[in-house]
Amino acid sequence: MKIVDATEVASKLDTVAHWLWNQWGRPEGQTLAESRQNLERQRSPCSLVAVVDDEPRGVLVFRRVKYMGRPPLRLFIYSIYVDEGSRGEGIGTALLSEAVARASALDDAVHVYTDIPEWYVERGFSIEERDPKTGNVVLSRTLP
Repeated sequence: MKIVDATEVASKLDTVAHWLWNQWGRPEGQTLAESRQNLERQRSPCSLVAVVDDEPRGVLVFRRVKYMGRPPLRLFIYSIYVDEGSRGEGIGTALLSEAVARASALDDAVHVYTDIPEWYVERGFSIEERDPKTGNVVLSRTLP
């Protein structure tokens, strides 16, 4: 398995965009084509793709956001997705490890908003706060 920047697998971005678009219910009213363009344009600080045998198996996307509308912009893992047939093979963990390594060049911490905090805590993240509306949790990891 290798973890590469999304721009290095441009011919496979239709598959990756389709995963993200389907998983999160057509985010922000985007079309599938717009989701693909966002991966190509690097609208986020970076998007990483896990590749096995020249096929994408997972994706992680960063984005700078104001959590709950509060400044400042913080670096978040905006989405992480592993293809259903590849789950349980360590792909998500590999994506997260590479993301943390790359994020240290972008910021002093990385954050995630999730409903599965245990997975992130097991990988070195700490709980910051719980969203009172959804019950989801914001976690962070200080970067070297």
